Amino acid sequence: IRFRPIEYGWNWSGLFRINKKEPRLHFRLKNYLDPSEIIIFSVEFRSTTTGVVLVISNAEPPPFQIVNKSMCPMSFFQKGVRNGKETLILPYHFANYAWDEPKQGCVLILDVLQSSVHKTLGNFELEKIAPGTKIKLGKLPFHALMTSDGPTRVLSIHDSYPLIADANKYYSDKTKHFDIRSKWLSLNIEIKLLHGIGISIV
Repeated sequence: IRFRPIEYGWNWSGLFRINKKEPRLHFRLKNYLDPSEIIIFSVEFRSTTTGVVLVISNAEPPPFQIVNKSMCPMSFFQKGVRNGKETLILPYHFANYAWDEPKQGCVLILDVLQSSVHKTLGNFELEKIAPGTKIKLGKLPFHALMTSDGPTRVLSIHDSYPLIADANKYYSDKTKHFDIRSKWLSLNIEIKLLHGIGISIV
């Protein structure tokens, strides 16, 4: 079985079978006319005297949430179903998530975007990672943390480098000037404090 909203532009849901032993499934549906429009649906199987009733509704709360707590934009997709279903997360933003195909290899692939180049941070089997687990992502300056918010599993990605570390090394008494550079940031920040002005960058 597949389903989709009646309005034009929505993709079909992932494929599923009626299974009384699995009373509820979650699906993520994306609008191909407006990729930013995403709905997470819950499909519940209810047994009746005449058969099984399918109840389709908005999933509140969502089964997963991906949080980008770093200075780099990131993207994610389900392994094997990337075509048109990749999602971008800006720095310090989050996205609610459910599998596009719950019956097909439930592995999340997460990439970091740095200077227009995708670098894979890791593959995550979200349902198998226990809340409280901290994951080091290879040699990359990031780590992941799985927590829970009620029934929602929250995967947050943090960067592991300090933004203003060793600033004194770049500090000059004459010009009060320092320059911060990081190979993982796609921008350079240069600040000159000539008159004691405070600057807040968000």
